[in-house]
This record gives sequence, structure tokens and C-alpha cells, in this order.
Amino acid sequence: MSEEFFFKVRIDIEEQKRALSTFATRTDVSQNDKAILLKAEYYLLRLSRVLYVNKINSALFRIRESQNAFPELHGKTRSLLLRNHYQEIIRLLATIQPELVDKNDENVPRV
Repeated sequence: MSEEFFFKVRIDIEEQKRALSTFATRTDVSQNDKAILLKAEYYLLRLSRVLYVNKINSALFRIRESQNAFPELHGKTRSLLLRNHYQEIIRLLATIQPELVDKNDENVPRV
């Protein structure tokens, strides 16, 4: 497993978490959106934790979990800016997952 890949993905996820935190502190959002924003940060935190220990299977699980959660969060959010940001996160997750699957396949011994 490439350390460079995990490093890049961790940086991307950290940037998304930072952007959400910045948005939360600098924007007046509704109580509903604040609760959703906290959930979004929670999912990104869980994903970043498994990426820090380079666990492919766990990272794949967390990616799938986030891919299921973010469309739901997107649908419940009233703020257009947050919705757009969630779409960016969904696209990022969609680009990361195939890479992780490929990396995981590389680690499976061929018979």
C-alpha cells in the first residue's frame, strides 16, 4: 500500500473537515443545518482516523458509510452553500473509493 496515496487522501479529507469547520464558524446557519454539519464532520473524522493507520478494509467501510450518509445529509440541508460543499465531498469519496479497491486488490494474493 502506498504511503503517498494515504497521505494525499488524508490531506484531502482534512481540507474538507477544515472547510466545514470554517463554514460553521463564519456563517450563520440554521440549527437544523448545524446539527447536520456536525454529523458531516463526524463522518469525515471517522474516515480520517482509519486513513491515518492505513487500514484499507476499514477505510473502504468508512468510505461506503460516508457515501451513504452524505447524500442523506445533502438532502436534509437547507443551506445551498452547504449542499454544494456536500456535493464536493461526495465527488471526492467517489474518486477515492476505486483507488482503495484497486489498492486492496493489489494486497490480495493471487492463486
